[in-house]
Amino acid sequence: IGAGLTVVSDQVGPINNTHITLNYAYRITVFETMTLSMGIKGGITSYRADINNLTVIDENDPNFISDEKKIMPNLGFGFYLYNEQFFVGFSVPKLLETSIDEEYAASFKELKRHYYIIAGYNMQITSNWQFKPTVYSRMVSGAPSSNDITLQFIYDKRFGFGAMYR
Repeated sequence: IGAGLTVVSDQVGPINNTHITLNYAYRITVFETMTLSMGIKGGITSYRADINNLTVIDENDPNFISDEKKIMPNLGFGFYLYNEQFFVGFSVPKLLETSIDEEYAASFKELKRHYYIIAGYNMQITSNWQFKPTVYSRMVSGAPSSNDITLQFIYDKRFGFGAMYR
């Protein structure tokens, strides 16, 4: 069992995002050599745009009259099944689709649900060397999927090197 609190504050220019999340993880033995790890999280995101302090050309532009503020909930979950030879995982870290600005909900200000999948295999080559190919995919509606293929060699279970293609 694991539990935690995550607090992240990010500021870029006039935009400030603060995320506060409670996390819970649990691990069970499925078979003698296989483990399933599961996690859930819940929290809030505070979005603030201090646009009143910006220097603008047209001071009567309605997009720059008042600051934007919004608090949005979030839920997420994930699974990771593994043993000595293989692993596979699936997660949705932002289950709730929210919008920063209802007026522009269909535009870039909509926060969409992302899906992540990972799978790989640990192949023992010699007593000291392992080969670990991995596939990692990210998907979100309205955008092409992003896929990584990693080929990693591991020496003595301590040093790894390889290549990744995206």
